[in-house]
Amino acid sequence: MSTSTSDSQPKFVPKQALAIVKDKVGAYEQTGGIVNLQFAETCVNLSPPFTADAMIHDNACGSGHVSRQIVATSPPSGIRIKATDIDETFVDACQANAQASGWPVETAVMRSESLDFPDDYFTHSIMNIAIFMTANNGLDAAKEIYRTLKSGGTAVVNCWQSMAWLQPIREVHNATRPDHPWPLPVINWADGTQLRKVMEDAGFKSENIKATMSDAYATTTDLHDWAETTWAYLGGILGWQESDEEKWDEAVALLEQKLRDAPGFSVSESGEIRLTARQNIVVVTKSLITDIIPRISREPSVRMNKYRSCWVNPPAPDSSEEEERYRKFLRDVLDIDRTKIKPIETERKMADKNPVSER
Repeated sequence: MSTSTSDSQPKFVPKQALAIVKDKVGAYEQTGGIVNLQFAETCVNLSPPFTADAMIHDNACGSGHVSRQIVATSPPSGIRIKATDIDETFVDACQANAQASGWPVETAVMRSESLDFPDDYFTHSIMNIAIFMTANNGLDAAKEIYRTLKSGGTAVVNCWQSMAWLQPIREVHNATRPDHPWPLPVINWADGTQLRKVMEDAGFKSENIKATMSDAYATTTDLHDWAETTWAYLGGILGWQESDEEKWDEAVALLEQKLRDAPGFSVSESGEIRLTARQNIVVVTKSLITDIIPRISREPSVRMNKYRSCWVNPPAPDSSEEEERYRKFLRDVLDIDRTKIKPIETERKMADKNPVSER
C-alpha cells in the first residue's frame, strides 16, 4: 500500500530497497528468478518438439528464461520466438540477452491480456509464472493464448503451488505492519484448480488438458543476503510504508529466521542453502478441425445449423460469395483460418462420403 496521497506524488521506497532494486532484473535473478529459470526448463521440456517452422510465444517473458531454455534444446534453424512482457525493463533485458547470445527472438512490450498478434499464429505458447498476475483472474490472458494459438498447437502455462519464502514474507509483513495485514487471496491458485479452469473457460477442451507439477530450488550460501534482496524485491509488493525504512534491519533479521523455520528449507553438507518451490503446470492443445467435426455434426444449436450446409456442400474456390460463407463457418464456429488448414481437401472428401444427416 502506497503512502502517497496522490498519483502525482512519487511512491515511497526505503533507501535500503532502492540501493538493491536499482538493478531490478539483477535482484530478481538472484532470488525468485533462479527458480523460474528451472520452471521454464520444465515447461520447455513438456512442449512438443520444435520444428524448423515453429513460431513460439514466450509470453510474459521477463528477462527471457523460456527463450533461453528453448535455445538450450538446440532446435533446428528457422524457428522464431516472439517474446513479450508488460515490463519494459525486463523486455530490454530479454532483448539484450538475445542479441548477446544470438537467439532467434523478437521482443515487444505487450500486455498478455491484449496481444497484438493475429489469430492462429503460434505453434507453441509458453507462459511461465505469470497468468495469476493478469487481469480477470487469468481468464483474459488465457483467452488470448487460445486465440493466437494455431489449431493443433500446444500451450504450456504454470503457476505457483508453493514456495518456501512466501509464508515467511507474509509473517514479516504482518509483524512489521500490524495495521495493514496481508490480505487473503481472492483466488486460490495453489491447488491447480483455477489454472485448469481458466484454460477450459478460454476454449480449450478438458480432454486436451494435461496437468502436472514439478519442484525447483533457490540456492544460496548467504541466507542474510538472500533474505535482504528478497525483502527488497517482494517486501513492497503491497506498497512500502515510511516506517519500513526504520524497521529494515528488524524485517530482514525476522525474515531470515522465518526462512530457517519454513518447510522446504534445507542445508547441504557443503553449506549450500536450498529453498524449495513447486509449480502447477497445464499442457493444453487447441483442437484440430478433425477433432471438432463430429461434435459440430451433433450440435443442435441454430448457430451450427446455419452453417451446416457450408460443411456438407463446401463451395468451389472460385465462388467468392460461397467461399466467404465457408471461411465464416471455419472462423466463427471452429476458430480456424481456412488458409492454414493443409488437409482441407481431405476433409471435403470426408464430408462428401459422410453427409452430416447420416452421422
